[in-house]
Amino acid sequence: MEEDFVMLKRAEEILSTLASGINPFTGEVLEDDSVMSEPKMIRCLFYTRDVLKKLIASGGKIGRPKKTKLVWNEDFAKKVQPSSQNMPLSQFCKYILDSIGDMGVSVRYKDVVPWLLKAGLLEEVDGRKRATELGHIHGILNTKNVNRFGVYYEGVTYTPKAQQFLLENMREILEESKSA
Repeated sequence: MEEDFVMLKRAEEILSTLASGINPFTGEVLEDDSVMSEPKMIRCLFYTRDVLKKLIASGGKIGRPKKTKLVWNEDFAKKVQPSSQNMPLSQFCKYILDSIGDMGVSVRYKDVVPWLLKAGLLEEVDGRKRATELGHIHGILNTKNVNRFGVYYEGVTYTPKAQQFLLENMREILEESKSA
């Protein structure tokens, strides 16, 4: 494993030197008419070097770091206000994350839906989620939408009132999703 990191570091050095227009083995400046002097090649070398740097820094792990579930606190509650727009739950979850910034945490549709079902705000009908009467009271709407292909489908939309309700209950929602 240690040998792999030594080789990765050496490869990163070679790419960096090449991208700078120098032969990494002789130290000579590369010819202007060399393929290595082409701007696209130079960008490619720097990009590849940067990927290797990230690989080295991550301890050899490839891919994005796994996000942890969000632990709701008062700082988040102050940062996130309901949107003025109605939106589906998946979009609202993204809106929450955009509001608090990338902190290596996540809140997802699948974290929130079980709580909504248990609370009686949503129900499942023929495999689809639908707002209940209680959901309507809290601002959750059943809507008819048209996708980009002109096909109608039924969806669930969350008004600013519903978003506020979810934000007020977010600590409980996320605690339940962690224990699931």
